[in-house]
Amino acid sequence: MTAKKYFSRVYILQSLRKGDLKTGTNLEDLLQFLRFKVPQLSCRLFEIADKASFLLRLQDIEKDVLIEKQYPIIHVDVHGDENGIKVSSGEVITWNELQPILMSINIACCNNLFVVLAVCKGGNLLKVCYPPRRATVWGLIGSFQNFEAQDADVSFQAFYKELLTSFDVNMALDQLNNAFPKMQPRYSFTTCMSMFIETFKKYHAEYCVGKRKKERIEVLITKVMNAQYIQGGRSVTEVRNQAKSLSKKGKDDFEKQKERFFMIDLCPNNRERFLDLRYIDCVSHSESL
Repeated sequence: MTAKKYFSRVYILQSLRKGDLKTGTNLEDLLQFLRFKVPQLSCRLFEIADKASFLLRLQDIEKDVLIEKQYPIIHVDVHGDENGIKVSSGEVITWNELQPILMSINIACCNNLFVVLAVCKGGNLLKVCYPPRRATVWGLIGSFQNFEAQDADVSFQAFYKELLTSFDVNMALDQLNNAFPKMQPRYSFTTCMSMFIETFKKYHAEYCVGKRKKERIEVLITKVMNAQYIQGGRSVTEVRNQAKSLSKKGKDDFEKQKERFFMIDLCPNNRERFLDLRYIDCVSHSESL
């Protein structure tokens, strides 16, 4: 999947403490200036005081996306840690609380939501974004580290300058991490495709090959033989052969999960977008185990 991406609106959700550097406000100033490069791009900054207002604003964004057919970036500028984000009121919104509304927005825009977390430990949102859920985001920029406000202020401005010039997320990520050359890379870019591949490879390695595959077949056989409707009707050999046949339907499982996760069932045009994702690419490593 290409890292080239075009967006129609940036929503900046800022909820900082009194006295904090207003990095979201500074970013909005930059984006308004850069609009001459991308006239079709709009930017909206929202100052948010508490948890209820934050979640309500996300619901409003979902409505915008549905009505205006937006391809949005949601840029979140708050404090955070491993458990979630902390808004101005001191209230915490856990990653588990944030995930469903982000997924709803992503469904509304057919898996085109790009979330940028200018949040300490924001990368931890990934923990709640994997299948069997539908894709929570098309892509996520986040960090697993703490960082200073000045770092975020300079680094994310460099990120958006590049993104709105090349529209290449990987090139923009380089600018994000290289804004302070002496510092180690602090931010990463994760796509929905990489989330899916990682999850399916793990599932396939754990349940579809080697010893674990044999154990899975035995569990299937036991369940079938214990079911009332087959008592006295089929031999263990017959049941075993069927269980083996079912265990080989990994490609069918892959296609079903792919359709759901990437919303191909809801947005048929997504089939072409994710055509390059093949079953063999997700199992080639685990097949050798």
